[in-house]
Amino acid sequence: MSNKKGFNPKSQIISVVILIALLALTFIVINSSMEEISFEKLSEFFKYLRIEYILLSLICLLGYIFFEGQAMATASKLFGMHLGPLRSTKYASIELYFSAITPSATGGQPALAYYMSKDGFKPSKSSAMLLINTFHYTLSLIVMGVIVLAAHPSFLFYSGSLLFTVLLFIGFAANFILLGACLLFMFSQKLVLILGDWVIRLLCFLRFFKSYDEKMQAYRKSLETYKACVQIAKKNPKMQLKVFFLNICQRLCVFSIAYFIYLCLGNGDCSYWTILTIQVLSAVSVNSLPLPGAVGAAEPVFLVLYADIYSKSMLGSAMIFTRFFSYYLCFVLCGVVSIVNHIILMRKARCNRL
Repeated sequence: MSNKKGFNPKSQIISVVILIALLALTFIVINSSMEEISFEKLSEFFKYLRIEYILLSLICLLGYIFFEGQAMATASKLFGMHLGPLRSTKYASIELYFSAITPSATGGQPALAYYMSKDGFKPSKSSAMLLINTFHYTLSLIVMGVIVLAAHPSFLFYSGSLLFTVLLFIGFAANFILLGACLLFMFSQKLVLILGDWVIRLLCFLRFFKSYDEKMQAYRKSLETYKACVQIAKKNPKMQLKVFFLNICQRLCVFSIAYFIYLCLGNGDCSYWTILTIQVLSAVSVNSLPLPGAVGAAEPVFLVLYADIYSKSMLGSAMIFTRFFSYYLCFVLCGVVSIVNHIILMRKARCNRL
C-alpha cells in the first residue's frame, strides 16, 4: 500500500502542527491574561502529587479507550462482525486519534472505515456500525447533560459566565442536531447516499482513495446491504441498550479523570458528583465546536468552571494535569497505535506485491 492510497504523512504532519500551534497559542494567551496562573511554577506542584490518583487517572484513560472499543465490538455483532478486545481497542485508538486532529468529534470515522476495509470488513457494515455507535455516543452525552442540569440547574449560569452559558446552549443544540441526523441517516436512503458521497470525496482529497468514480460506484452497490444492516439494528433493542451503556461507561471514565486529579493535588472538599457535573457540562459546551480536541475552548472553559473549586495559585496546574490525562496523553497513545497499525499494513502490502 503506497502513501497515495492510504495514510498521508503530509496531511497528518500538517494537522499535528496546526494542533500544536493552537495549543501553544491557547497557553500563551491564558498565561499572559491571567496573572494568578504561572506555568513557570508548574514544577512546584509535582511534590503534591499522589501516585495512587495518578494511576487511577491512567486507568480511567485506558478505560476510556477500552470502552470505546467495546461499544464498537458490541455494535458490530449486530451485523455479523466479530471484533476481539485487541482489534476493537485498536479501532478505538484509530478513531480517537483522527478525531483529535480534525475539527469534529466524529472526524475519525472516515479514517476508521478505511482501515476496517483493509482488514476485510465490508464498508456497508462498518458504516452502519459506526452510525449506531455515534448515535449512542451522542445520546449518552445528552442524557448525562440533562440529568446533571436537572439536578443542578444553577450550573446553567455557573460562575456568572455568559460565554459559557451561550456555549452550553449551542452545545446542546449541536448534539440534538447530530442525534437527529443519525436518525435521519438510519431511515433515509437518500441522505445516506449524500453522506457517502461527501465521505468518499473527503477520503479522495486526503488520498485515502485514488478513484472517486470507482469507489462511489462500489458504495452505491453496498447501500442495499447498509439498509439491511440498519433494519437489523432497529430490531435488536437489547443490543442497542448495551451499546448505550458502554458509551456511558466510556464517558464516565474520561470525566472521572478530573476528580482523581483533584484528589491528586491534595484536595478533598468537593464531591465526585460536583466534579462530574462540571465535566459533563464542559463536554457539552465545547465538544461540538469546530476545533481539534476542543483545544482553545476546553482550557478557558475549565478555568471558568473550576474557579471556585481550586485556589487561584493551583488553577492553572490543575487544568494542565487534567487535560494532560484526558486529552494530550490520549492523543499520543492513540497516535502511536494508529501509526504502528499503518506501518504493519504497509509491510503486508509490500509483501503481497513481491
